[in-house]
Amino acid sequence: MTTQPFRDAVRGLNRRGVRFMDMAIRSNEARSSSWFNNLANGKVVSPPTPEIVPDLARLLERTPEQVAAMVAEDWYGVRVDETSPRVRHLAPAIDNLSDEDFETVDKLITRFVRLAQLEDDEGLSELMGGKDQ
Repeated sequence: MTTQPFRDAVRGLNRRGVRFMDMAIRSNEARSSSWFNNLANGKVVSPPTPEIVPDLARLLERTPEQVAAMVAEDWYGVRVDETSPRVRHLAPAIDNLSDEDFETVDKLITRFVRLAQLEDDEGLSELMGGKDQ
């Protein structure tokens, strides 16, 4: 499965009524209206250069870092992932859960997080009735 987060963001703007000419203007003419049009319509276009990422970020209402990650994924197939290996390991299993099971897992994780915070803040031994673990 390939994803196109940058292209999808441009298409989303267009669906909301932002014309390609407006995109060019709002991005400080980082790219031309024809570039945005070609991009949105699946034609091959050159990737944005790092110098214009801040202008595109303003257009897309994202941070420059988010846009750079979108460009990396769209044009180079590189996904910038800020999640830990532990989270990536569990993600497929969590995505396959029913809504009811997901709610149960969510509650369980929330409870574990609260217990960890209590351990850090007050000491788990107090929570457990004074017994050391």
